[in-house]
Amino acid sequence: MSETATEPTEGKAYAPAPGGMVDTARKAKAAAQAQAHGTMKAEGDKPREAKPVKVHEEDAQVFTARSLVLGPGTSMLLLPQDKNRKRATITVVTASATAVLSPSESSAQLGNGFILPTGLLLPVESQGILYVGNPTGANLQVTALMEMYA
Repeated sequence: MSETATEPTEGKAYAPAPGGMVDTARKAKAAAQAQAHGTMKAEGDKPREAKPVKVHEEDAQVFTARSLVLGPGTSMLLLPQDKNRKRATITVVTASATAVLSPSESSAQLGNGFILPTGLLLPVESQGILYVGNPTGANLQVTALMEMYA
């Protein structure tokens, strides 16, 4: 071999052979960094154009209703956990009465929760569990209309 290895000189970057291992590794690293930053800076890459996408809210396909009559001081499950429920509307039917809405049965029975008076429509856009309690001394009727995805 007539060539001798020399130390790289200060301030001069090593120029790898085009298409060689070092050149390929540097291009792959630059492409990965550009993709991670959301920009394309490697050779031959062009920024991607964002295409507009039409989005609309999917309508509910099924309606179900649930009416409960609760005795004094009792609680019951009004809305079970349901991943297909889009929305529920709850109202107290009994005149001059209030209901207690709570995520746990014991809280609803003790009267700890949201107080729902007669005549108010309460929309619930949650898929979680909801119990209803009767803090009054008379029977109480509560109705829920649920909008469901099929």
